[in-house]
Amino acid sequence: MTNVAEFLSDAWINALNDRLPTLTVLLEIGDEIVIEMVVRDDSGSRTWTLTLGASGASIVPGAVKHPTLTIFTDPETALDLSNNTTNAQRAIDSGRLRIRGDLNRLAVVARLMNNLHAKNAHA
Repeated sequence: MTNVAEFLSDAWINALNDRLPTLTVLLEIGDEIVIEMVVRDDSGSRTWTLTLGASGASIVPGAVKHPTLTIFTDPETALDLSNNTTNAQRAIDSGRLRIRGDLNRLAVVARLMNNLHAKNAHA
């Protein structure tokens, strides 16, 4: 039986991080997008930082001082987005997802998420 890490646990984040360097991110050399992801519920919040660069991507626990984008959501919405049972636009429209920062960079993030979903579908 396969041991599947609990969603948003440290083991889940580590497994995701192991797959991220294989993603192709279409950025110029020296360009970087830093996304702070904050998942909040009644018990508190957890924060991770996703860094996208020309050489790939990585995710680590914790916040940074000046992210390109900050994404706020709750665990249920994060799971729905991860499972592709909702999309970001629906989550934003319903107030379950908020994004702050350089919104012009969202197109690159959307390409990454589509690539990640495609890789997960074949994993």
